[in-house]
Amino acid sequence: MAKDRWDRATGYCCVTCMYFSPKAASDAGRCRRHAPSMQGYPAVYAVADWCGDHKVGTNPHKAKG
Repeated sequence: MAKDRWDRATGYCCVTCMYFSPKAASDAGRCRRHAPSMQGYPAVYAVADWCGDHKVGTNPHKAKG
């Protein structure tokens, strides 16, 4: 597994995170870091949002294609 060197300045946004699940044909998606709440999974914008839980790795939702 790749070593995670998270840094806002290097572009580590939601789109590069293993917990990001993209929405078809959109820059939006869902963060699947934690179990869903009554409102579902949190909606995030792939290239602008980020958090301290970012982790580089494989995500089965992004592997398709």
